[in-house]
Parts: sequence; structure tokens; C-alpha cells
Amino acid sequence: MQLVGRYDSPFVRRVGISLRLLGLPFEQLPLSVFSQATEVRKISPLGRVPVLVLADGAGAAVDSDRRATRRQALRAVVTATGAADKAIAISYERRRPP
Repeated sequence: MQLVGRYDSPFVRRVGISLRLLGLPFEQLPLSVFSQATEVRKISPLGRVPVLVLADGAGAAVDSDRRATRRQALRAVVTATGAADKAIAISYERRRPP
């Protein structure tokens, strides 16, 4: 399993610490969402980290017995949530005084 993202992100650090505490082996792929955005988007279409890349090469936040169905649902939820977050951020930015 790979953890994509740099530890300067508190979210990546939190996942890394959790994996270590749970004793789950992983390799960190320290990509920056800023200087390596193109590479990050190949793994995470919204350009967000952290991402866990499972041994079979699929990105997922959670693994389960019904892996394929759950993974599809998680991708849909993550994409929708990310799109909503971006839309809200754009709305706030447009309302911000110069």
C-alpha cells in the first residue's frame, strides 16, 4: 500500500500515523499538490491528498470485503464532496472584497 502526499499536510500525517499505529505496512509517495500537481492528478483526479493506493493499484480510502462496490461508492462520494468543496471555495472567493 502507498500513502500519497507529503507529511507537511496534517491530513497526510494523520493517515500516516494511523497506519503506523495499526501496524499496516505502507510506503510513502511524497508528491506535492503544488509542485507535482500533474502527477498527483494522475492518482487523485481532484488533486487532493492523502490517497491510499492499494496493492492492486486502486486508490481507496477504506478497504472492505465488498471492495469493488464500496470502492466505486467511495470514489463517487469523494468526487462529489471534492467538487462541492471547490464550488463553495469559488463562491467565497468571488464574494471576497478586493
